[in-house]
Amino acid sequence: MYPCNLCAETVQSVKAFVLHCKLHRNEPRRMFKCVAASCKQVCTGYAALKAHFYHHHYSMPTVALDTCLTKLKCTVALCEWQCEGIKALVVHLKEHIVEGRQVTCPVRGCTSVFCVKSSFTSHISRKHKNYLENVICETSNEDTQSAASATTKDSC
Repeated sequence: MYPCNLCAETVQSVKAFVLHCKLHRNEPRRMFKCVAASCKQVCTGYAALKAHFYHHHYSMPTVALDTCLTKLKCTVALCEWQCEGIKALVVHLKEHIVEGRQVTCPVRGCTSVFCVKSSFTSHISRKHKNYLENVICETSNEDTQSAASATTKDSC
């Protein structure tokens, strides 16, 4: 149980506490203390508390970048390349970008398309930081091409 020091609300988890603090975000000169065990962080605003929580206390199950149970396939048309690690797939896709080809993000459900290597690198590191194994696509080239043609291109 995590009681709010600003009102009488009590919540069940640290994440629920951070979400509850959103109610108090517009109060002037409001300080937010992190309630996670053994954390003494005090933040000057709700955005800082939320960033602190997601950076230091919120973790999703991850898989090592070089571990994979199945072969991953390159999603670029006419490329038959396969690998066993997610990191290797991302490196390979960057090579296609350097060649001047467009690359669709390999994460299932993400339809972003890239033709600038730095944009792709930034996208992967920010949007898919944890590289969850179960969200990496293993689609055929035909599926990827139809998805790519229906999406807006990033930085092209």
